Amino acid sequence: MRRFWPRSILMRTIIILVVSTVLVGSLFINLAGFIIANRFHLQAHDRLGALIDTVERTASIACYLPDPSLANEVAQGLMKHKEVASVIIFDAKQAELAAQSRPVEHASHDEQHGLVEIRRAIPSPFDPDKVVGELILVPDHIQITRSITQSVDDVKGVLILELLVLSLVVAGMIVLMIIRPIKRISNDLHAMDAPAGDQLLPPRGHAADEIGGLVTDINHLARHLVFALREEQELRWQREAGEKKYQALFDHAEAGICLLDRDGRVLSHNPAFARLTGLGLAPNTGNNAPQLTALRCSEPEKISVALGACLRSGITVTEDIELRASVSGRLWLHLILTPLGQGQIQGIISDITELTLSRLAAENANLAKSTFLTNMSHELRTPLNAIIGFSQLLEMGELTPLVGAQQIAVRHIMDSGRHLLELINEILDLARIESGMLALNIENVGLDALRDEVLSLIRPIAAAHQVNIEQVYCTDGQVTVRADALRLRQIFLNLLSNAVKYNREGGSVTLSCAVTGNDVCMSVTDTGMGIAEADRAKLFQPFQRLNAGNTAIEGTGIGLVVCKRLVEAMGGRIGFDSRMGVGSRFWIVLPLAGADHAAAAMPLFEVTRATAAENFMASGQVLYIEDSLINIKVMKHVFSMLPSIELCVAETAETGLAMVHESLPDLVLMDINLPGMSGLEALKQLKADPQTAAIPVIAVSAAAMANDVEAGLVAGFDAYLTKPFGVSELMTLVRRAMQKNARQGRGI
Repeated sequence: MRRFWPRSILMRTIIILVVSTVLVGSLFINLAGFIIANRFHLQAHDRLGALIDTVERTASIACYLPDPSLANEVAQGLMKHKEVASVIIFDAKQAELAAQSRPVEHASHDEQHGLVEIRRAIPSPFDPDKVVGELILVPDHIQITRSITQSVDDVKGVLILELLVLSLVVAGMIVLMIIRPIKRISNDLHAMDAPAGDQLLPPRGHAADEIGGLVTDINHLARHLVFALREEQELRWQREAGEKKYQALFDHAEAGICLLDRDGRVLSHNPAFARLTGLGLAPNTGNNAPQLTALRCSEPEKISVALGACLRSGITVTEDIELRASVSGRLWLHLILTPLGQGQIQGIISDITELTLSRLAAENANLAKSTFLTNMSHELRTPLNAIIGFSQLLEMGELTPLVGAQQIAVRHIMDSGRHLLELINEILDLARIESGMLALNIENVGLDALRDEVLSLIRPIAAAHQVNIEQVYCTDGQVTVRADALRLRQIFLNLLSNAVKYNREGGSVTLSCAVTGNDVCMSVTDTGMGIAEADRAKLFQPFQRLNAGNTAIEGTGIGLVVCKRLVEAMGGRIGFDSRMGVGSRFWIVLPLAGADHAAAAMPLFEVTRATAAENFMASGQVLYIEDSLINIKVMKHVFSMLPSIELCVAETAETGLAMVHESLPDLVLMDINLPGMSGLEALKQLKADPQTAAIPVIAVSAAAMANDVEAGLVAGFDAYLTKPFGVSELMTLVRRAMQKNARQGRGI
């Protein structure tokens, strides 16, 4: 059908007009002919009726007389009309007075159109209500039909001519108003160079009609197409450049990049992947492709688990794997698996051997340092235990009474020993901070006492800088927060010293506090120069002193960093706001101490205040398991102050266990680091035996690291006493143990 359908709009229009004219014209012309024919037949009937009306008076007289000759004259007069086929006149008695007819062709029922005959009653000439006869007129249907057909054909001819003329006019208008403008637009469109900025002009006379609107739309569309083409070309260039860049990065990347299927088969990879893993992609992929799980790992299941987790969760999964002995020695790889959908995974493998070796070396160094510090602490605490222990005994007068100079000398020995102990503890704290294992003692801290302490320390510095210290408290009564008192003191001193150092001469520093909900906000406000907007992001970065590095103000640039980490470690927040030329305000927010932070019940052997146990006359047997002779001597001198308690000594854990099972002492004092079996293992055996499980055991050890104390308490020691210990503290612990056993019905 399409091959025979012309492409020209004009030809299509002509064909459509001809077909529509023929179809529609035929329909309407035939309909019009039918209507006209019916109307002409009605008019013929009316004419014959009018013809009878003209002779009705004469026919009335002929029927009334009756007069056949006059009736024949009436009939002959009617027969003169060519549309009359026959006429019959009857009198009142239905006697035929006259009959006239002419030969005519027989008409079919359709040609009669309902005009079979016309019957007319003849009234009396003197009495219209009296009928004196009847006139019957038969029309000549053939003659009437021929006349009407001729008239209808003439009308149809006129209508067909009008339709032809109208079709030609419409075709001409289409050509002039549509075809030619569209043809011109088409020619101009082919000649238009849209990228150069050319635009179509509407044909003459069509600027404001639909043709002009079409030209405007074409110009608008052309501009959009040009813009879209330019964008597409730019995107194509960018995509090509990106693909080239990605391919270059892919080929020259230090990290291995690969594409995997859901079974871990390598679908594609870059050279670095083959270099790192030794898995080269075969010429034909598919089932023959190498699998990532084929890597010779020390823990092969790690790769399978990572692949499964990546596919199940739909998120990126990372894993560190160690390859077995290779040509270059130990090799560690960092694997990143990212799901791409449709069962495919992108894998990125990077060599972390150097980083891992550095980390292992750092861990080993840190372990060696921790071991060294632990051993140093242990070795220093052992002689210190003797120094401080005997000094306490001398001061208490248990060994021999002392006189003035001797008491002063012993006090100096004790002070020096305690100072040395503080130095050891500070060294251990420094090691914890450097290794990221800072231990905080979170407790209820009253801000009033802390404020008074830090202000007393900072006022001399403020006076030297001619800076006034002010206090503004927005709450009444004592305010208590949850914090580490020592670290909170350190934070306030740092903030206050900064406020003084970076202030102006004659300025002020305000320390304030306010409670907001379950938090306490403490702030330090100065009247210094303020902090520039560009420098604020650097404030909490290490070694950033902003512009103070060019001044005589002392500092290292790490104080605020330390403060920030300490505040966050205590569950708080720190921040600041500043205005140039006005000053700065630094604030910290810490949790308010509530009822749920009330002091816990005192442990069994915790010594913080005098109790009834100090006055208890203890009696029983205590076993001391210790391998250091000097510590044994100190302990014996201590127990000489408790004559009702028998002290037994064992130098190894094995000997001590045998003595426990033999005599069942009331209390065991045990060192941790013993030759042979350790104190922890001995404690385990004691707690596992129902006969000895109830005997209290107190650790007395030089292992004073926080993890050592925690491990001992978790293992089951009733208390953990670090060397050097306080004599009074030890005696109180012993009395409490004896008192507990006495209440339980044990004792010697």
